[in-house]
Amino acid sequence: MTIKIYNFSLTYDQLFEGGYSVRQRQLFAISFAVLLSMFLLLQVGNTSSNLQMNQEQTENYFMYSQAIDMSELDGTIDPNEYPETISITSVGGVHFADVSFVHNGTHVKIGLRGIGMKGWMGFGWGENGMLNSTLFTSGYNPASSQLVSPAVWKGIGNEFPSFLQDYGENMAGSEDNEGTTLEMIVPFKFTGSNNATHYTLSINGTFGFIVAGHATSDTLVYHTYHSQRNLRVKILPSSVSPPQKVTINQFTATQIEGELYHLEVNTNAPAGTTVYFFMEAVFGKYLLGTNQTLADGSANLNVNMSLSTFEEARLVAEIKPSEGLTGAKSTEITITGLHEEFEEIYVEKIKADPEFDNTKYFVINPD
Repeated sequence: MTIKIYNFSLTYDQLFEGGYSVRQRQLFAISFAVLLSMFLLLQVGNTSSNLQMNQEQTENYFMYSQAIDMSELDGTIDPNEYPETISITSVGGVHFADVSFVHNGTHVKIGLRGIGMKGWMGFGWGENGMLNSTLFTSGYNPASSQLVSPAVWKGIGNEFPSFLQDYGENMAGSEDNEGTTLEMIVPFKFTGSNNATHYTLSINGTFGFIVAGHATSDTLVYHTYHSQRNLRVKILPSSVSPPQKVTINQFTATQIEGELYHLEVNTNAPAGTTVYFFMEAVFGKYLLGTNQTLADGSANLNVNMSLSTFEEARLVAEIKPSEGLTGAKSTEITITGLHEEFEEIYVEKIKADPEFDNTKYFVINPD
């Protein structure tokens, strides 16, 4: 495979297995991303603003208030224990964790469920991913029914985090065939053993958070996955009632003619709720369009697929969380009338390089 950039070319082996430094490879990858973006802009024309790269669009969530039993943590997450559960995907689009949280005005109770993750799991507060985050982590040993190395760390980007202190008293865990589950209670203001304040939360404030974990190691080693940097949560006052749980019950895509398709969802959302229709790929998602739910909870959109199809992509219908409503997302679609594969008009097999830890940089996947 050869990549050509402005009359300069190099093979895949030269770029990724040769003697180039990380910085040189980053520059090559950035150049490729720029060329890719130019190509996409040419393809989508006036609709180019619909292209959303991973981590560029803020994902906003809401934390509700309820009583917290400060002495009761069992390391499991009951169906009605938290007002909402958020699906967490990695920078590469892998659903690796679910997170839930509530607060009582002084503390936050967090439920963290690993999906296919049987090593350590962690939740952190921070505005820029791992960098300068305050990360609460632990593994769990089912043989001894004990936490493994529960602790608080200071994130340092791509480097190994700095240890702050142990944190076993306010944490509990469990593990089953699905993965590790942690529950923890963390304060609104965390002052470490060195008397330095590492973060401060407040009612009506909006704060960044990050989730990370390892598939097999109970002790802290470099993560298998971590969430995107664009996650934010607003801490709501106790005057706001718990949210209505929204679900997308059905998602269908029906061919009208040629590349023209009719997308439709059936939901339990109230009339006027905005539904977003995306084509989602590993490096980002393309907004096909939006529409609002009718009185019966349905919403639909007619869309030309020819300018919004990717290899290894999926159609997504999404309702974003709002005060009083949970979010919902569906990729379980029923396609009718599809008689041929979608046209592949974009560069094939693009993925983020985990070494760079930033999906703004891309490499070609040789597989």
